[in-house]
This record gives sequence, C-alpha cells and structure tokens, in this order.
Amino acid sequence: MISHEDLLKTLRYEPETGKFFWLIPKKGRRVGDEAGKTTNAGYRLITINKKGYLAHRLAWFYVNKCWPEDVIDHINRNPLDNRIINLRAATRTQNNYNASQHANKTSGLKGVSWNRQRGAWSAQCKANGLRVFLGYFHDVHLAKEAYNTYMKSAVGERFSE
Repeated sequence: MISHEDLLKTLRYEPETGKFFWLIPKKGRRVGDEAGKTTNAGYRLITINKKGYLAHRLAWFYVNKCWPEDVIDHINRNPLDNRIINLRAATRTQNNYNASQHANKTSGLKGVSWNRQRGAWSAQCKANGLRVFLGYFHDVHLAKEAYNTYMKSAVGERFSE
C-alpha cells in the first residue's frame, strides 16, 4: 500500500471535483494529466507503482490520512463522483442499503414489485438481516412510501431513498 507521504508526492486531489492529477511525469503521461481509467464496473482505477487503487478509496486516504476500515460508499450512487462530500465510510450492509434498484424489477423502484396473482404492488425489504413483507398496494407510490417509511425507522440515517 502506498504511504500517505508518497501519495501526496505522486497525485494532487481536488476535493471539489473528486479528480486526481499526476504530479510526476512518466512515459505516456504529463504532470497535470488526470489520473486513472474507468473500469467496466464504472469506477475510477488509478495505478501507482504497478498497484491499482480505486479512486474513491484513494480520496478517503488522501483527505483522512488513513485507509478506510471497510467500504467507501458513494452517497449519490455515482461511482465516478469521488468528491469527498459524496463519500462516506460504511459497512457492506450500510452500502447495500444505498444500492440502486435492480433493472429486472417491474416497478423500477427499490422494494416494490408487481404481484400478478394479487393484481397489486408488493412492498418488501431486508433490514438488519430480516426480510420484511410490508403489504400489497393498489398504488405504486403508496407501496414505495411504505418501503421508505419502514427503512427509515429500521436503519435510520444509513438509509437514503
């Protein structure tokens, strides 16, 4: 792992934009070039001394002078938005609460899906390790409201809509 001192000598981080820039020239790059490449998963990866680092983890280390103990969550769910105000230390469970809706859901809303047999919207969630059924609703917005209300009460500030 790179030391904080070496990181400061190698890269400049802009907390307002979340971008890193090279301070040391090397073959194929100049001082001031933006560091890193975007991965297939949509994250920024920066290679320093043949070791790859995710930009959001580097940003946390750059600002806080210590590596995160667990995961770093992008609050707005955009994996390329590495502004320090958009990053928070989280456990895997907390990070999963902030996960996007899976594309195969019928409603397009997290926690809400269509139940053909009942002809209604079903609301359910998993919080604190428990799967909870919240009911059937004839209005998709009422189902989503039930989901949001339950999640806010179950996990508090860790939940973001």
